[in-house]
Amino acid sequence: INISPWSFYSTEILCLTLFKINDLIIITLSNHQRNIINIFNTMVEVDISENEAALYDRQIRLWGVEAQKRMRDAKVLICGLRGTTIELCKNLILAGISVTIQDSDTVKPEDLGTQFFLREEDIGKNKVEASQARMQELNPLVEVSILVKPLADLDGAIISKFDYVCACATKSVGSLIKLNNVCRENSALFFCTDSFGLYGYLFLDLGNEYKYIETTIETPKPGEEGEEEKKIQKEQILRFSTLEEAINTKWKSLSTKKRKRVPETFFTLRTLYEVEKANKISNGNETKIEMDAVLEKLLKNEQMEPAQLFQTENVLESAETARLGAEINPVCAVMGGVVGQEVLKAISRKDKPITNFFFFDGVQSRGTVRNLPTK
Repeated sequence: INISPWSFYSTEILCLTLFKINDLIIITLSNHQRNIINIFNTMVEVDISENEAALYDRQIRLWGVEAQKRMRDAKVLICGLRGTTIELCKNLILAGISVTIQDSDTVKPEDLGTQFFLREEDIGKNKVEASQARMQELNPLVEVSILVKPLADLDGAIISKFDYVCACATKSVGSLIKLNNVCRENSALFFCTDSFGLYGYLFLDLGNEYKYIETTIETPKPGEEGEEEKKIQKEQILRFSTLEEAINTKWKSLSTKKRKRVPETFFTLRTLYEVEKANKISNGNETKIEMDAVLEKLLKNEQMEPAQLFQTENVLESAETARLGAEINPVCAVMGGVVGQEVLKAISRKDKPITNFFFFDGVQSRGTVRNLPTK
């Protein structure tokens, strides 16, 4: 028997309860069956294909047909192929999202440790060209495109073609700030992420007026009969800061309590940015002593003592690890999962996004969300 993908839904709909009163046949539907019928009708209305219905069945039941259509139609640019963004690509492609991957670098031996789309024979080839075909094999229903350009060349003409941009380039925080500003000018939602050693971070800038649907469940009070749980949906609006605003947070403006709650990874990013502005990051030869001098000057300008914010040695070691580009697979997997979740939230507009930093500490196996600059 040939069974259409639609028959999976049809089978559940046809398992009905029938009973007869006089000559009238009564058909009863469970709430689950009503939901199946609603899903079926909506899929027809929004033109979801049979193949999509079969492949994304669980997602459709979880997020709804409209959210799946938004994922199918999303235009996503992923800049810089590193361990974290490779995990992100995998997660988005499997969810049914077409992606464009950008990188102008060639494959190096160390890339094989975290980038599972690459093989030894790819060394010396361009990263995105070597990865494209294997990414495409994950899901034939999406399109994996490539962009072989340096990050610095991504101007408004290019960014305007995309709705969502996720970049990975911690060695150049200045480039991330520039890209974030271009995204703002072209109404593209911006994400940047990376991992270095046992640490990782994610930053989101979803604009000045990001709207999403918040769903809450209202349960009946004890003793009330005949009442069912009610699902209440309400539109919420959030305002996000740019990366430039967040990274330049005045440390002295934070209360003592808030200072203690900001992970050291944030200060690592700020240190890398200050070193870059001092024109010492470009040659890749700066030492921990040079970075220490930059950090000391920064603290002096902020009129702060290291003990009030972080352990200096920890920040310098993290900065050096980031400069070397060192990655660890499990950390990349964690960060890729978190970033993928936030991109899916932004596309579907369901649930509250992270505002606006997520920091992962692999030493303590802990993730922390912080909103900077604090108001």
